[in-house]
Amino acid sequence: MTPKSDSLPNGGCTNEFLSRPVLVYGPRKAGTTLLQSLLDGGRAMVMLPDELKLKYMSRPGWPDGKSAARWYVEKGRSCFPDLFKVAADDRTVEVKPDTGVAGLSRAELEEILDLRAYASGLEGLMRDGTAGVRELIEGEVCAFVGALKEGPGQAVCWGSKEVGGDPGHVTSLFRKCFPEGRVVYLVRQPEFISRSIIMDRRRKGKRMSFRRLVHECRDAQEVVNFGLRHALDGGLVVSYEALTGDTPAITDKICSEVGLPADPVHSGPTTLGRAVVVVTSSRQTTKVFRQESDWTKDLTAREKFAIRFFRLVGPLYYRLKGGRKVPYEELRGVLAAKGF
Repeated sequence: MTPKSDSLPNGGCTNEFLSRPVLVYGPRKAGTTLLQSLLDGGRAMVMLPDELKLKYMSRPGWPDGKSAARWYVEKGRSCFPDLFKVAADDRTVEVKPDTGVAGLSRAELEEILDLRAYASGLEGLMRDGTAGVRELIEGEVCAFVGALKEGPGQAVCWGSKEVGGDPGHVTSLFRKCFPEGRVVYLVRQPEFISRSIIMDRRRKGKRMSFRRLVHECRDAQEVVNFGLRHALDGGLVVSYEALTGDTPAITDKICSEVGLPADPVHSGPTTLGRAVVVVTSSRQTTKVFRQESDWTKDLTAREKFAIRFFRLVGPLYYRLKGGRKVPYEELRGVLAAKGF
């Protein structure tokens, strides 16, 4: 799975550059997009925007009957359906008009990135019949770096983001592909994850059933359970509360942990070095802000009851499964001892 030559043609990506990426990972509404944008813009790392869809590539049966390369070009990154279209000849990747990426307008994006060159690199993946997950990711990274109009500069590695899916499966696949890479796992108080998901659905005009509300609470708790195991196993785990409470200090510490130099640019969100409003933010600001102090704010009585119901029955649910419901305060204590 390791490239044969010391450098790859697209963008001049060396094996060293490709082999030790940084993956920002966590559940929905835990701050992954924020942290991705905070780590963007530094001299030492090229942070690819939007999500890398590892959660699908880690599922049994992937890529669901398609060639792996075709699937990747269509769905391997969350922005691909908006930016590109595979033509009827199954060889040409067309650039769609108008769409921007991760807070950048199309005009801003095209000042930084040659989209036709990026598409050409993706065509190479399909033409070569690339099938392995690592080879697909590396090929796409090289296509992206090769399309940067000012090149990668002094960057020594690349980074990306994934959100959701089974944390064990996603992190295992990433480590299998990139043993020298680092995962930065985000956690957040479960009640606030649930609240953020509810508020996001409400803004989109969607009403959640009581059962769906309880399922979201369970998924939010799984974040805490996995986070404690990951932290005790030596993994890098960061709480949303610490990240938004003292952003410069936490981002500097993350950079130190993953082998990147500290940089003042990491105190505010950027995409490809341009200051942006984080696309998942609940406020239109480029500043980092703390969450509400009360998770019940703006929730209906039914929504608050669903969250409190799971807080009550959650310990029994996990005992029946042979485990336990890890209190978030316990995880925060473990992270605080590590400075996160």
